[in-house]
Amino acid sequence: MKRITNYSQFYLSSEKYNLIKYSSLLQLKNILKEAKSRGLDVRHIGSSHSLSTCNLPIENEILLKSNIFNSIQLIKKSTIRVDASAKLWNIQSKLSKENLELPVINGGDASPTVGGFISAGGIGKTEPGKEMKAGRSCVHGGFWENVTQIRYLNGQGKLCTSNPNSSDFKYLFGSRGQFGIFIDADLKIVPTSSNHFNNMQCTAEKSASEFSENKIRTLWVTFFVSPEQEEKSWNLLEEWYLNFRNIIRPVDNARWAGPIYNGAPIGFDYVISYKSFNPPLVYSKQSDFKALGIAFTTETGNFNTNKLLAYAMKTIYDYALENSIELYSSVENIVSSYSARLRYCESILNNALLLREKNHCSNFLNNGWFDFSKKSNSGLVRFF
Repeated sequence: MKRITNYSQFYLSSEKYNLIKYSSLLQLKNILKEAKSRGLDVRHIGSSHSLSTCNLPIENEILLKSNIFNSIQLIKKSTIRVDASAKLWNIQSKLSKENLELPVINGGDASPTVGGFISAGGIGKTEPGKEMKAGRSCVHGGFWENVTQIRYLNGQGKLCTSNPNSSDFKYLFGSRGQFGIFIDADLKIVPTSSNHFNNMQCTAEKSASEFSENKIRTLWVTFFVSPEQEEKSWNLLEEWYLNFRNIIRPVDNARWAGPIYNGAPIGFDYVISYKSFNPPLVYSKQSDFKALGIAFTTETGNFNTNKLLAYAMKTIYDYALENSIELYSSVENIVSSYSARLRYCESILNNALLLREKNHCSNFLNNGWFDFSKKSNSGLVRFF
Protein backbone atom coordinates (compact mmCIF):
# COMPACT_ATOMS: atom_id res chain seq x y z
CA MET A 1 0.00 0.00 0.00
CA LYS A 2 0.98 3.64 -0.44
CA ARG A 3 2.85 5.10 2.50
CA ILE A 4 0.92 7.90 4.21
CA THR A 5 1.84 10.70 6.57
CA ASN A 6 -0.17 13.12 8.70
CA TYR A 7 -0.29 16.81 9.56
CA SER A 8 3.15 16.83 11.19
CA GLN A 9 4.85 15.20 8.18
CA PHE A 10 7.66 13.93 10.40
CA TYR A 11 6.96 10.27 9.58
CA LEU A 12 5.76 8.04 6.77
CA SER A 13 3.76 4.94 7.60
CA SER A 14 4.70 1.39 6.86
CA GLU A 15 3.75 0.24 3.36
CA LYS A 16 2.80 -3.21 4.69
CA TYR A 17 -0.78 -2.62 5.81
CA ASN A 18 -4.21 -3.52 4.49
CA LEU A 19 -6.69 -0.66 4.00
CA ILE A 20 -10.38 -1.47 4.47
CA LYS A 21 -13.11 1.13 4.00
CA TYR A 22 -16.33 0.15 5.74
CA SER A 23 -19.82 1.41 4.94
CA SER A 24 -21.98 0.02 7.75
CA LEU A 25 -21.94 -0.74 11.45
CA LEU A 26 -22.46 -4.46 10.76
CA GLN A 27 -19.48 -4.54 8.38
CA LEU A 28 -17.27 -2.85 10.97
CA LYS A 29 -18.37 -5.30 13.68
CA ASN A 30 -17.51 -8.25 11.46
CA ILE A 31 -14.11 -6.81 10.55
CA LEU A 32 -13.20 -6.35 14.23
CA LYS A 33 -14.37 -9.84 15.16
CA GLU A 34 -12.45 -11.47 12.33
CA ALA A 35 -9.28 -9.46 13.02
CA LYS A 36 -9.49 -10.37 16.70
CA SER A 37 -9.94 -14.06 15.92
CA ARG A 38 -6.97 -14.03 13.53
CA GLY A 39 -4.67 -12.12 15.89
CA LEU A 40 -4.39 -9.11 13.56
CA ASP A 41 -3.86 -5.56 14.84
CA VAL A 42 -6.22 -2.78 13.77
CA ARG A 43 -5.76 0.97 13.40
CA HIS A 44 -8.58 3.41 12.70
CA ILE A 45 -8.11 6.85 11.12
CA GLY A 46 -10.33 9.78 10.29
CA SER A 47 -9.04 12.86 8.48
CA SER A 48 -5.42 12.46 9.72
CA HIS A 49 -5.67 15.81 11.50
CA SER A 50 -3.45 14.83 14.43
CA LEU A 51 0.23 15.77 14.72
CA SER A 52 1.07 12.56 16.59
CA THR A 53 1.87 9.16 15.10
CA CYS A 54 -1.37 7.60 16.43
CA ASN A 55 -3.00 7.75 12.97
CA LEU A 56 -0.18 6.10 10.98
CA PRO A 57 -0.43 2.36 10.26
CA ILE A 58 2.52 0.20 11.24
CA GLU A 59 3.58 -3.10 9.67
CA ASN A 60 0.92 -5.77 9.12
CA GLU A 61 -1.95 -3.75 10.57
CA ILE A 62 -5.46 -3.48 9.18
CA LEU A 63 -6.15 0.20 8.56
CA LEU A 64 -9.85 1.07 8.86
CA LYS A 65 -11.52 4.17 7.45
CA SER A 66 -15.22 5.00 7.34
CA ASN A 67 -17.19 5.62 4.15
CA ILE A 68 -20.08 7.04 6.21
CA PHE A 69 -20.26 10.83 6.14
CA ASN A 70 -22.30 13.81 7.34
CA SER A 71 -25.53 12.19 8.49
CA ILE A 72 -27.31 14.67 10.78
CA GLN A 73 -30.39 13.69 12.77
CA LEU A 74 -32.27 16.14 14.99
CA ILE A 75 -32.78 14.44 18.36
CA LYS A 76 -34.44 17.38 20.01
CA LYS A 77 -34.47 21.13 19.59
CA SER A 78 -31.00 21.59 21.07
CA THR A 79 -29.30 18.29 20.07
CA ILE A 80 -28.23 16.56 16.87
CA ARG A 81 -26.86 13.06 16.26
CA VAL A 82 -23.99 12.93 13.77
CA ASP A 83 -21.72 10.26 12.33
CA ALA A 84 -18.30 10.15 13.95
CA SER A 85 -16.74 10.29 10.48
CA ALA A 86 -18.44 13.60 9.64
CA LYS A 87 -16.16 16.65 9.46
CA LEU A 88 -16.98 19.41 11.91
CA TRP A 89 -16.86 22.14 9.29
CA ASN A 90 -19.30 20.30 7.03
CA ILE A 91 -21.73 19.89 9.92
CA GLN A 92 -21.38 23.56 10.77
CA SER A 93 -21.97 24.57 7.15
CA LYS A 94 -25.28 22.68 7.14
CA LEU A 95 -26.32 24.08 10.52
CA SER A 96 -25.61 27.63 9.40
CA LYS A 97 -28.38 27.38 6.82
CA GLU A 98 -30.80 26.91 9.73
CA ASN A 99 -29.23 29.74 11.77
CA LEU A 100 -27.70 27.22 14.17
CA GLU A 101 -24.15 26.37 15.19
CA LEU A 102 -21.99 24.05 17.22
CA PRO A 103 -20.96 25.72 20.50
CA VAL A 104 -17.32 24.58 20.08
CA ILE A 105 -15.45 23.97 16.84
CA ASN A 106 -11.76 23.94 16.02
CA GLY A 107 -10.13 27.10 14.73
CA GLY A 108 -7.42 25.67 12.49
CA ASP A 109 -6.92 25.43 8.74
CA ALA A 110 -8.49 21.97 8.34
CA SER A 111 -11.40 20.12 9.83
CA PRO A 112 -11.14 17.11 12.11
CA THR A 113 -13.92 14.54 12.14
CA VAL A 114 -16.30 14.35 15.09
CA GLY A 115 -14.55 11.18 16.24
CA GLY A 116 -11.21 12.89 15.82
CA PHE A 117 -12.31 15.89 17.90
CA ILE A 118 -13.49 13.57 20.67
CA SER A 119 -10.18 11.69 20.46
CA ALA A 120 -8.36 15.01 20.73
CA GLY A 121 -10.50 16.35 23.56
CA GLY A 122 -11.18 19.39 21.38
CA ILE A 123 -11.04 23.04 22.36
CA GLY A 124 -12.51 26.07 20.59
CA LYS A 125 -10.64 29.15 19.49
CA THR A 126 -10.82 32.32 21.60
CA GLU A 127 -8.78 34.74 19.56
CA PRO A 128 -9.14 38.38 20.74
CA GLY A 129 -10.47 40.84 18.21
CA LYS A 130 -12.97 38.37 16.78
CA GLU A 131 -16.48 37.36 17.82
CA MET A 132 -16.05 35.60 21.16
CA LYS A 133 -19.51 34.02 21.35
CA ALA A 134 -19.34 31.72 18.35
CA GLY A 135 -17.85 28.35 19.12
CA ARG A 136 -15.60 29.53 21.89
CA SER A 137 -14.34 27.46 24.81
CA CYS A 138 -14.15 30.53 27.02
CA VAL A 139 -17.97 30.64 26.85
CA HIS A 140 -18.98 27.01 26.29
CA GLY A 141 -16.08 25.05 27.77
CA GLY A 142 -14.31 22.23 25.96
CA PHE A 143 -15.92 20.10 23.28
CA TRP A 144 -16.56 17.50 26.01
CA GLU A 145 -19.03 19.88 27.71
CA ASN A 146 -21.14 19.91 24.55
CA VAL A 147 -21.48 16.17 23.88
CA THR A 148 -24.42 14.35 25.49
CA GLN A 149 -23.89 10.82 24.18
CA ILE A 150 -21.26 8.77 22.35
CA ARG A 151 -21.73 5.34 20.76
CA TYR A 152 -18.67 3.27 19.99
CA LEU A 153 -17.59 -0.29 19.25
CA ASN A 154 -15.20 -1.94 21.67
CA GLY A 155 -12.48 -4.37 20.59
CA GLN A 156 -14.93 -7.27 20.48
CA GLY A 157 -17.30 -5.42 18.16
CA LYS A 158 -19.81 -4.75 20.95
CA LEU A 159 -21.76 -1.47 20.66
CA CYS A 160 -21.30 0.66 23.79
CA THR A 161 -23.37 3.72 24.66
CA SER A 162 -21.81 6.32 26.93
CA ASN A 163 -23.18 9.54 28.44
CA PRO A 164 -22.01 11.97 31.14
CA ASN A 165 -23.30 9.57 33.82
CA SER A 166 -21.27 6.64 32.46
CA SER A 167 -17.97 5.74 34.11
CA ASP A 168 -16.11 5.67 30.78
CA PHE A 169 -17.42 8.96 29.37
CA LYS A 170 -14.81 11.34 30.75
CA TYR A 171 -11.99 9.08 29.51
CA LEU A 172 -13.19 9.05 25.89
CA PHE A 173 -12.10 12.67 25.37
CA GLY A 174 -8.41 12.96 24.61
CA SER A 175 -8.27 9.18 24.25
CA ARG A 176 -6.66 8.94 20.79
CA GLY A 177 -9.07 6.09 19.98
CA GLN A 178 -7.62 3.87 22.69
CA PHE A 179 -10.94 2.51 23.99
CA GLY A 180 -12.88 1.73 20.82
CA ILE A 181 -14.05 3.07 17.46
CA PHE A 182 -16.52 5.95 17.63
CA ILE A 183 -19.74 5.45 15.66
CA ASP A 184 -21.78 8.58 16.32
CA ALA A 185 -22.29 11.32 18.88
CA ASP A 186 -25.08 13.55 20.14
CA LEU A 187 -23.94 17.17 20.06
CA LYS A 188 -25.47 20.29 21.55
CA ILE A 189 -26.43 23.05 19.11
CA VAL A 190 -27.23 26.69 19.79
CA PRO A 191 -28.74 29.58 17.80
CA THR A 192 -26.22 31.39 15.61
CA SER A 193 -24.70 34.26 17.56
CA SER A 194 -22.68 35.84 14.75
CA ASN A 195 -21.91 35.63 11.03
CA HIS A 196 -18.58 33.95 11.77
CA PHE A 197 -19.65 30.53 10.48
CA ASN A 198 -22.25 31.48 7.89
CA ASN A 199 -19.92 31.11 4.93
CA MET A 200 -17.72 28.37 6.32
CA GLN A 201 -17.02 25.55 3.91
CA CYS A 202 -14.76 22.58 4.39
CA THR A 203 -12.46 23.34 1.49
CA ALA A 204 -9.56 21.26 2.78
CA GLU A 205 -10.75 18.07 1.08
CA LYS A 206 -7.24 16.99 0.17
CA SER A 207 -6.13 14.45 2.71
CA ALA A 208 -3.49 15.50 5.20
CA SER A 209 -1.95 12.10 4.57
CA GLU A 210 -0.71 13.13 1.11
CA PHE A 211 2.90 14.10 1.58
CA SER A 212 4.03 17.13 -0.45
CA GLU A 213 7.71 17.93 -0.41
CA ASN A 214 9.09 21.45 0.13
CA LYS A 215 5.82 23.10 1.12
CA ILE A 216 5.32 25.28 4.15
CA ARG A 217 3.51 23.58 7.02
CA THR A 218 2.21 24.90 10.34
CA LEU A 219 3.13 23.19 13.61
CA TRP A 220 2.38 24.20 17.16
CA VAL A 221 3.14 23.50 20.80
CA THR A 222 0.41 23.88 23.42
CA PHE A 223 0.66 23.86 27.21
CA PHE A 224 -2.41 23.36 29.44
CA VAL A 225 -1.86 25.48 32.53
CA SER A 226 -3.41 26.90 35.70
CA PRO A 227 -3.16 30.66 36.39
CA GLU A 228 -0.27 29.95 38.75
CA GLN A 229 1.71 28.26 35.97
CA GLU A 230 1.16 30.89 33.30
CA GLU A 231 4.23 33.09 33.94
CA LYS A 232 6.54 30.09 34.23
CA SER A 233 5.10 28.63 31.03
CA TRP A 234 5.75 31.77 29.01
CA ASN A 235 9.30 31.90 30.39
CA LEU A 236 9.90 28.34 29.16
CA LEU A 237 8.37 29.06 25.76
CA GLU A 238 10.39 32.28 25.43
CA GLU A 239 13.64 30.45 26.20
CA TRP A 240 12.71 27.77 23.68
CA TYR A 241 11.84 30.33 21.02
CA LEU A 242 15.12 32.19 21.50
CA ASN A 243 17.13 28.96 21.30
CA PHE A 244 15.45 27.85 18.07
CA ARG A 245 14.29 31.08 16.43
CA ASN A 246 16.26 30.23 13.29
CA ILE A 247 13.59 27.58 12.57
CA ILE A 248 10.67 28.71 14.79
CA ARG A 249 8.78 31.43 12.87
CA PRO A 250 5.57 32.32 14.79
CA VAL A 251 2.43 32.50 12.66
CA ASP A 252 1.28 36.10 12.22
CA ASN A 253 -2.40 35.50 13.02
CA ALA A 254 -1.60 33.46 16.15
CA ARG A 255 0.41 36.09 18.03
CA TRP A 256 -1.61 37.83 20.74
CA ALA A 257 -0.09 36.46 23.96
CA GLY A 258 3.28 36.01 25.61
CA PRO A 259 6.57 37.96 25.38
CA ILE A 260 6.90 40.44 22.53
CA TYR A 261 9.45 39.99 19.75
CA ASN A 262 9.59 41.71 16.36
CA GLY A 263 6.68 43.93 17.34
CA ALA A 264 4.24 41.19 18.34
CA PRO A 265 3.75 38.56 21.06
CA ILE A 266 5.22 35.15 20.28
CA GLY A 267 2.15 33.05 20.96
CA PHE A 268 -1.52 32.43 21.65
CA ASP A 269 -3.74 31.60 24.60
CA TYR A 270 -7.27 30.22 24.87
CA VAL A 271 -9.38 30.21 28.01
CA ILE A 272 -11.08 26.86 28.62
CA SER A 273 -13.97 27.37 31.02
CA TYR A 274 -14.82 24.62 33.48
CA LYS A 275 -18.49 23.64 33.42
CA SER A 276 -19.07 20.08 34.66
CA PHE A 277 -15.78 18.19 34.21
CA ASN A 278 -12.38 18.18 32.53
CA PRO A 279 -11.29 14.91 30.89
CA PRO A 280 -8.36 13.36 32.81
CA LEU A 281 -6.50 12.61 29.57
CA VAL A 282 -6.72 16.29 28.59
CA TYR A 283 -6.31 18.23 31.85
CA SER A 284 -6.19 16.66 35.28
CA LYS A 285 -7.51 19.55 37.40
CA GLN A 286 -11.23 20.27 37.70
CA SER A 287 -11.10 24.02 37.10
CA ASP A 288 -10.73 26.64 34.38
CA PHE A 289 -7.41 26.45 32.54
CA LYS A 290 -5.54 28.06 29.69
CA ALA A 291 -4.23 26.54 26.50
CA LEU A 292 -1.18 28.61 25.58
CA GLY A 293 1.69 28.12 23.22
CA ILE A 294 3.36 28.97 19.91
CA ALA A 295 2.14 28.20 16.38
CA PHE A 296 4.89 28.42 13.80
CA THR A 297 5.69 27.67 10.17
CA THR A 298 8.50 25.61 8.72
CA GLU A 299 9.36 23.84 5.49
CA THR A 300 8.36 20.27 4.77
CA GLY A 301 10.64 17.56 3.45
CA ASN A 302 14.07 18.92 4.37
CA PHE A 303 15.94 16.24 6.30
CA ASN A 304 18.29 18.61 8.17
CA THR A 305 15.45 20.97 9.13
CA ASN A 306 13.36 18.05 10.34
CA LYS A 307 16.25 16.71 12.40
CA LEU A 308 16.67 20.07 14.13
CA LEU A 309 12.92 20.41 14.58
CA ALA A 310 12.73 16.96 16.16
CA TYR A 311 15.37 18.05 18.67
CA ALA A 312 13.53 21.31 19.27
CA MET A 313 10.23 19.54 19.89
CA LYS A 314 11.80 17.10 22.33
CA THR A 315 13.40 20.03 24.14
CA ILE A 316 10.13 21.89 24.73
CA TYR A 317 8.32 18.71 25.77
CA ASP A 318 11.10 17.97 28.26
CA TYR A 319 10.87 21.54 29.60
CA ALA A 320 7.14 21.11 30.20
CA LEU A 321 7.27 17.68 31.82
CA GLU A 322 10.16 18.65 34.08
CA ASN A 323 8.02 21.56 35.33
CA SER A 324 4.79 19.54 35.77
CA ILE A 325 3.07 21.31 32.89
CA GLU A 326 0.42 19.30 31.06
CA LEU A 327 0.67 18.85 27.30
CA TYR A 328 -1.90 18.43 24.51
CA SER A 329 -0.74 14.83 24.10
CA SER A 330 -3.75 13.56 22.16
CA VAL A 331 -2.79 15.85 19.27
CA GLU A 332 0.73 17.18 19.62
CA ASN A 333 3.28 14.54 20.68
CA ILE A 334 4.80 15.30 17.31
CA VAL A 335 7.96 13.20 17.35
CA SER A 336 6.83 10.65 19.96
CA SER A 337 9.24 12.31 22.37
CA TYR A 338 7.59 11.07 25.56
CA SER A 339 5.41 8.21 26.76
CA ALA A 340 2.04 8.03 28.51
CA ARG A 341 3.95 7.08 31.68
CA LEU A 342 5.74 10.44 31.61
CA ARG A 343 2.58 12.39 30.73
CA TYR A 344 0.04 11.10 33.27
CA CYS A 345 -0.02 10.55 37.01
CA GLU A 346 -0.23 6.95 38.17
CA SER A 347 -3.96 6.94 38.99
CA ILE A 348 -5.03 8.40 35.63
CA LEU A 349 -2.74 6.06 33.72
CA ASN A 350 -3.97 3.01 35.61
CA ASN A 351 -7.62 3.93 35.04
CA ALA A 352 -6.94 4.32 31.32
CA LEU A 353 -5.12 0.99 31.13
CA LEU A 354 -7.97 -0.75 32.95
CA LEU A 355 -10.55 0.71 30.57
CA ARG A 356 -8.47 -0.28 27.54
CA GLU A 357 -8.27 -3.83 28.90
CA LYS A 358 -11.97 -3.92 29.81
CA ASN A 359 -12.88 -2.82 26.28
CA HIS A 360 -10.68 -5.55 24.73
CA CYS A 361 -8.47 -3.01 22.92
CA SER A 362 -5.09 -3.75 24.52
CA ASN A 363 -2.47 -4.88 21.99
CA PHE A 364 -5.15 -4.86 19.31
CA LEU A 365 -6.64 -1.43 18.48
CA ASN A 366 -4.54 1.70 17.77
CA ASN A 367 -1.45 0.26 19.45
CA GLY A 368 1.38 2.41 20.70
CA TRP A 369 0.32 4.93 23.33
CA PHE A 370 -0.87 2.75 26.22
CA ASP A 371 0.70 -0.57 25.24
CA PHE A 372 4.37 0.43 25.67
CA SER A 373 5.24 -1.90 22.82
CA LYS A 374 8.51 -1.72 20.90
CA LYS A 375 6.57 -2.52 17.74
CA SER A 376 4.55 0.71 18.04
CA ASN A 377 6.85 2.44 15.54
CA SER A 378 7.62 -0.63 13.43
CA GLY A 379 7.82 0.31 9.77
CA LEU A 380 7.47 4.06 10.31
CA VAL A 381 9.98 6.07 8.27
CA ARG A 382 11.44 9.13 9.96
CA PHE A 383 12.27 12.33 8.09
CA PHE A 384 14.97 13.29 10.62
